[in-house]
Amino acid sequence: MADIKVIFGSSTGSTESAAHKIAAALNADCVNVAKATADDFKASTLILGTSTWGVGELQDDWQSGINLLQAADLSNTTLAFFGFGDQESFGDTYLDGMGELYEASASRAAKVVGKTSVEGYNHSASRAVVDGAFCGLALDDVNEGRVLFPLFEKTGKEKYKKAADFLWQQLEEQPRTGEGSFWH
Repeated sequence: MADIKVIFGSSTGSTESAAHKIAAALNADCVNVAKATADDFKASTLILGTSTWGVGELQDDWQSGINLLQAADLSNTTLAFFGFGDQESFGDTYLDGMGELYEASASRAAKVVGKTSVEGYNHSASRAVVDGAFCGLALDDVNEGRVLFPLFEKTGKEKYKKAADFLWQQLEEQPRTGEGSFWH
């Protein structure tokens, strides 16, 4: 069995939730970068996840974790990436956090896998676009969900309603300001 680790940084829980799902599907270890050590970056396969904050900034927990990533020997490691961002509100920095992880590590890896087509995404710029595709799994847990409602209405397939209900539940659990608005 391959030694696979999913290492993530998450502020609101979306990236953490995705990391745990990816790890479960691959029977991999799942590590919050806030608690990571140098040994956590020793694996045959690393799957690195982050959200993008502010104006294209890496998720806070990665600020120290990126030093561990940069110090790691990746010469025998396969890398994959996933990232969350808001393509509608921050289309000029969409997934820049994932791009920053890629820039800090890809050239030192044995292999990088898992690109996502940019087709269908509403963004104007991204550090995560490499050779015309996103360098990993591109996620937008709010805006991508908008397509679910018309798909359910058109097809009547329960899977689209189930996915929309799941997204609604995630929205209900997001942190809010004192006035009730989402804080990010």
